[in-house]
Amino acid sequence: MIDKIYDAIKNEDDELIIKLAIELYLNYDLSNGYDQIGYDLFNYTITAFEQGKMEKFLFLSEAISRLVKKINTRDSIRLYYEITTATYYVLGDTTQTITLLKEYVDFCKSNDFDYVLEYTLGNIATIQLDLKDYAGASQSLDDVKLYTQGDFSVAYIVDLARLRLEQNITEGVLDYLNEAYVRPELSDNYPNKIEVNLLFATYYSLCNQIDKANEWYMKTIGLIEMHELSYEQRSVYKRLAKVMALQNRYEESNDYLNKYIKLVESVIKKERELMATKAKLQVYINEKEHENILLRETNKTVTHASNHDFLTDAYNRRYFTNYIETLINADKNFSMLLMDIDSFKEINDTYGHQIGDFILRELCRLTEEFLDDNHMLARIAGDEFVVTFNFLDHKDALILADKLKNHIQNHIFKYDNYKIKITISGGIAKYEIGLTVDNMLKQVDAKLYRSKDRGKNAIT
Repeated sequence: MIDKIYDAIKNEDDELIIKLAIELYLNYDLSNGYDQIGYDLFNYTITAFEQGKMEKFLFLSEAISRLVKKINTRDSIRLYYEITTATYYVLGDTTQTITLLKEYVDFCKSNDFDYVLEYTLGNIATIQLDLKDYAGASQSLDDVKLYTQGDFSVAYIVDLARLRLEQNITEGVLDYLNEAYVRPELSDNYPNKIEVNLLFATYYSLCNQIDKANEWYMKTIGLIEMHELSYEQRSVYKRLAKVMALQNRYEESNDYLNKYIKLVESVIKKERELMATKAKLQVYINEKEHENILLRETNKTVTHASNHDFLTDAYNRRYFTNYIETLINADKNFSMLLMDIDSFKEINDTYGHQIGDFILRELCRLTEEFLDDNHMLARIAGDEFVVTFNFLDHKDALILADKLKNHIQNHIFKYDNYKIKITISGGIAKYEIGLTVDNMLKQVDAKLYRSKDRGKNAIT
C-alpha cells in the first residue's frame, strides 16, 4: 500500500492518490507508524496550494485532511489544520478560515508549536485586512511579535505596510516597503513581490507622486502578465482599480474592476464545481465509513456467536477448548472445575423447560458475578459448566470452588410466583505438565461422579 502511494506521488496520479488515501483511511489502523506517509501526502497536497494549483489542491484536500487527522499525532493534527484552513480560504469562506486559524493558534500554543505561530497569526492578519477588520488585523500583528524567531518575515512587514495604507496612512510605510523589497526571500516569491509592488504604487499615489506610482504600477502589471493570478490574489485587480482611482484615471480603474469581477466569476464557477466534487467525495467516504462500521459490527456479532452459548451467553465448548489449550501451551498454572446442577431433570419435569432455562441463565450470571476477570466460565453441555481458576494454588482454587457452591446454594431463584433453590456438585483438578484438555476433563468428570456418590452438593 505505502509503495503504491509513493509511486502515485512520483507519477502525480492524483486520482490514484485519492483512491489509495481513502483505502488507507478506511481500512488501516493508523495509530502507529504512519506519520511519514501522512507528512509526505500533506507536502504533496500543500505544494499544489503554494504553486497556485488550486483545483489540484481542492481535489486532494478532502481525503488527505481526513487521513492525517486519523493518524492523530501532534504533528498530524497540525497538518490537518494546515490543509483545512487552506481549503476554506481557497473556497472563499473567510469566516470559517479565521475560526479554524484561531483554533490552530490555540492548538499550537498548547503543543509548543511556537515556530508555527508567527505564520498562522500572520495569515489571520492578512484575511482580516481583506475583510477591512483593521482593529483585528492590528491585534493579530501585535501578537505576531510575541512568537517571532529573529527577524520579522516579509509577509509580516508587508501586512504592517498594508494596514497603514488601507487606512490612508503613509507615515513609516516607505521604510517597511524598502525593507521588504531587499529581502532575498522576495526574489522567488512572486505573490509577495506583486503585493510589495502594488503597495509601492498605492503609497506613491496617496503621496500624489504620480510618476513613481506609475513606475510601480507598471512593475505590478508586468509581474501579473508573467504569472497567472492565483486564487488568493483575486483582490489584486480590485486594489489596482483603487490605485487608478487615486490618480483620477477612472477608465483604467473601471477596466481593472471589470477584470476583478470576471476573475471572481471564474473563481466562483470553479469553486462550485470543486465544491460539488468535494461534496461527492465526502458522501463517498461517509458511505464507505458506514459500510465499514456495519461490517465491523457484523464481524463482532459473528465472532461473539461463535464463542458463546446461545442460551446463557457464557463461553461455549469451542471457546473453552481453545482457551484451555492456550493455557496448556503457555504452561500456565490453573485448576479446572466441572460442575452440574443436582437433579436438574427433576427441576425441568416439575417446573418446565422455560424455568429450567431461566435457572441455567441465572446460574451463569451468579457465577460470573462471583468470579473475577482472572477466571473463566463456559457451558459445555446441558447443565454442565466448566470454571477455570487461573494463577491460584490448587488449595486456594478448591476453597474458592467451595465458596461458589455455597453462594449458589444460598441463592433463591425467583420466577413468577416460584421460589426455587438448587445445589451443585463438582469435581476439580490441578493442571500438571503433560495433561491434555481431554485428560483433564476425564479427571474432573470422575471427581464430579464421586461428589454425586457422596450425596451431591459437594466439591471433590
